[in-house]
Amino acid sequence: MNSVTQDMKFRQSLLKYSQKYGVTKAAIKYKTNRQYIYRWLRRYDGTIESLRAKSRRPHHHPNQHAEQELKLIGDMRCRGPNTGLSMYYPFHAVDFAALFISMSYPPFGLHPPVLARSAYSLRRLI
Repeated sequence: MNSVTQDMKFRQSLLKYSQKYGVTKAAIKYKTNRQYIYRWLRRYDGTIESLRAKSRRPHHHPNQHAEQELKLIGDMRCRGPNTGLSMYYPFHAVDFAALFISMSYPPFGLHPPVLARSAYSLRRLI
């Protein structure tokens, strides 16, 4: 990208002012903090291109899905477009409060009630 943005011009004027009058006065005048000025002073080499914002995109993504996994997920979503995440990730589907209640009923010979999955509705039923 070869264009000079307004942010770059702002930073350049900010840094020139801070070099002439000091960081504290520049921070007060430009309504920013000193840390911001010191950060850009470290990067500034005299050219306006050094004041361009760097990309925040990560260099690598170690937990990224493999192509096979993405294909599996896509196939599952095509087969059941209205299926929620609880079907894809069974561990997250366990409602521990409902599990505890169902475990406490068998000694009394009762059948556990059908419970909704939200904590709010569990509190209402208990």
